[in-house]
Amino acid sequence: MRILFLQRNYNLGGVNVVTATLANRLAAIGYKVSIFVFDDCIRGAEHLISESITQYVGVGYDRLHIRNVNLLRDVINKEKPDLILNNWALNPHFISTIRYALKLSVCRPQVWSEYHSAPNRNSQVARCDTLLAGNPGNGKRRAVLLKRKWMQRMAQNVLRYTYRHSDGFIVLSPSYIETFCQYIGVQPSEKVWCQINPLTVQSDGFVLNPTAKKKEILYVGRLDPDNKKVSRMLDVWQLLYNRFPDWSLTILGDGPERPILEKRVMVEHLPNVHIEGRKDPTEYYKRASIIGLCSDFEGFPLVLGEAMTFGCVPVAYGSVSSIYDIITHGKDGLIQPANVGFLPQKMAEDMASLVASPNRLYAMMNEAKKKSEQFSLDAIIKQWQDKFEEKIIKKSHAGE
Repeated sequence: MRILFLQRNYNLGGVNVVTATLANRLAAIGYKVSIFVFDDCIRGAEHLISESITQYVGVGYDRLHIRNVNLLRDVINKEKPDLILNNWALNPHFISTIRYALKLSVCRPQVWSEYHSAPNRNSQVARCDTLLAGNPGNGKRRAVLLKRKWMQRMAQNVLRYTYRHSDGFIVLSPSYIETFCQYIGVQPSEKVWCQINPLTVQSDGFVLNPTAKKKEILYVGRLDPDNKKVSRMLDVWQLLYNRFPDWSLTILGDGPERPILEKRVMVEHLPNVHIEGRKDPTEYYKRASIIGLCSDFEGFPLVLGEAMTFGCVPVAYGSVSSIYDIITHGKDGLIQPANVGFLPQKMAEDMASLVASPNRLYAMMNEAKKKSEQFSLDAIIKQWQDKFEEKIIKKSHAGE
């Protein structure tokens, strides 16, 4: 079977890392895999892709380029894919390029589109919510509300268009299926299904020893004030450090919020806080005891599953339903319900309950590691193979 992945660029972000992980494993087990990248001006993830995978580069994704249509047509005719996987469902130029390229090509593969976020949220809407949370004046508030409404409507229209011109539409959580269908105004059907992303870190050979873990709380992710809300981790830490002076908070990641966080740590004299920039988190997962997540929205926060692989217990704000797919509250982690908004006191209490009870923390570490096996690359690849069999191979044989 031949698979052509379409992605935006080589940015070293979660979607591209997941794509590289899936593509490499599928290629390693015998699938013919190729990747079409719309723009290579942002680089970083290209080195993650196996040399056995052919890569093609377009001319940009800011608009519908006729050169992209012709380039993709030539790639389709050359690679003859059975499946095109569109990794950016929220860009209308992606699905339009696919549509026109297919009209000009001799092949008729299936097209599946993936949406890597919560169905009814996106970064533009989150930015509006951040502005509204700042209590702007009446005039600015009306302008932001209008922009938010317009961004939501535009997202609905684009997702509806992508859905209409795809043979399958993939969301990241079972709970997202109904939400997505309601959001774009269609009835649930077999055309929409869930496919969870795999873990992208390897834990081969790791043996969990809970008593060897450091007294460390960890955050891993982009430092973004609009949706990641990393400043909330400092709010929580303010309520913890006096009670547990031998514990520390480590923040891994980069982004626009980093200088703000660093300044706050310095001005407020917050002890035992380490902001270390973007680094491979594996060694931090191995040593940390707790991982925190305070985001207002996520697609499927894979960082929690990755940390759980190494026995790091997640304490998360339940802002999206996919978090409940990852954590069983009270067994392998703790979730703060989102119905009353984020409460630093509640997350601090949850973390303190673990810190103050080592036996409970150790038990959750073991359960977290067990739970993470559901998101292993082997388990997720088997799910993809089952879907290939159901949606493509059986239909192909039926049509012969």
